[in-house]
Amino acid sequence: MGVIFSLLNAVLFSLGNVYNRKTDKKFTGLEAMALNIGLLAIFFFPLSLMIKIMQGTPWPDVKTILLYALVGIIHSFFARWGLFNTIRYIGPSRASMIKNSAPAFTVILAFIFMDQRPTAIALIGILIILCAIWTLGWQERASDSEVKSLGETSTFTSWHKGIALGVLVAFLFASADIIRAMSMQRGPDVILATGISSMAAWITLVLFLLKEGKLIATYHKHLQSLDKNLVLATLFWGLAIITYFIAVKYLLVAYVSALIATGPIMTAFFSYLLARNDERFTKVFWICTFLMIVGAILIVFFQ
Repeated sequence: MGVIFSLLNAVLFSLGNVYNRKTDKKFTGLEAMALNIGLLAIFFFPLSLMIKIMQGTPWPDVKTILLYALVGIIHSFFARWGLFNTIRYIGPSRASMIKNSAPAFTVILAFIFMDQRPTAIALIGILIILCAIWTLGWQERASDSEVKSLGETSTFTSWHKGIALGVLVAFLFASADIIRAMSMQRGPDVILATGISSMAAWITLVLFLLKEGKLIATYHKHLQSLDKNLVLATLFWGLAIITYFIAVKYLLVAYVSALIATGPIMTAFFSYLLARNDERFTKVFWICTFLMIVGAILIVFFQ
């Protein structure tokens, strides 16, 4: 069950990424986040409360609710905002490549805080997936026009800031995975967890926009021209959040993180099929795809 929902999560996140790529370029990363997180909170938070009341089951304790909230604040706000800033320093391919190292941190944190120990063969599978992701990202960076332009203008200091920020982002994504898994151990209420995490992320984002003096302008811009691709991306990401919570209920969080990390391959396929982007399926791409499949098989059959 955990494997199925992990792979479904990767598919849903990939579809969200494809539609996010099709979003009108007039929206900045922060503005896109404002709509994503806002729509998720407005939909899931009241829905989760209504379902909980209708079920009549006991409410989780304060610590569990705080864990739900922390997942949203760390994953949906801080980690994503950090990723956008990493891209500004070192470009999208390198930023994504470092971010996708999160499963390595997840393995370490799961061992320290949850005493979860993957089997030796499954650990090899995780390492194979990480190697494939890094190889694919390293190949893509050479043709990334944004990286080339950054390379001409960025300073030595900004480059290292980008690398350091990218590592921090990977750590934040991994930390959110661990907190998500811990919250499901305490109170496995998936819909309520999704609602609370979404609302906590939105409150944090609203406070940030208020501090920057951009709150009214940001949402006014969306009201003037609502981008349907951004709404579709939000829909897929919202479903992905639910599947993520379900996956960590049934499977070690290190395995879930590694299986979800196969997302870049799926994004490339869906991007070609749905967006008709000129994706280059090179020999390296197919080798990396094969390695990710091998790594996933080792995780699935040797848990």
